[in-house]
Amino acid sequence: MTPWAKGAFAGLAVGLLIAFWAGNTSVDAFIRVTGDGQPLLDTRVDESVVGRLVNIPVASLGELAVSKRVWLVVTTYVFTLRVRPELAPGPERPLTRLLVNVRLPGRVVTTNATRVTGGTAVWEGMPADALQLRTVAVEWARVAILVVVLVVGLGLRRS
Repeated sequence: MTPWAKGAFAGLAVGLLIAFWAGNTSVDAFIRVTGDGQPLLDTRVDESVVGRLVNIPVASLGELAVSKRVWLVVTTYVFTLRVRPELAPGPERPLTRLLVNVRLPGRVVTTNATRVTGGTAVWEGMPADALQLRTVAVEWARVAILVVVLVVGLGLRRS
């Protein structure tokens, strides 16, 4: 194997390790009503698949999910808010006048918000489907570090 191929494989291995090491985060929240009529906010952070199966949110009024995924030099954020169909907009429904503001890092890629101003998505009422917002943020410090490592690596190879 040539030195060039060895360097390429080593760089690929280090890049994959960094990508997996960076990690991801997810937050799920459910609004439920307890047996005595008390509203309960059930929040779960980085719950395992088994935990989701064991702790199924029963009788929730709605659910909120926020996830963060790191891809070496780019981070994606996804926000979703969903309410039960009987609470969604309609004649004399209580949530038709709900105002929701969400600000996630990065540039907005997709959303069904009423408007986006200054990086904040605003919903002026509940749409028929879930509220959705997806953003992408470039980690410029990681890009700079990656470029420096590549330049130094190529400089060492030439010497």
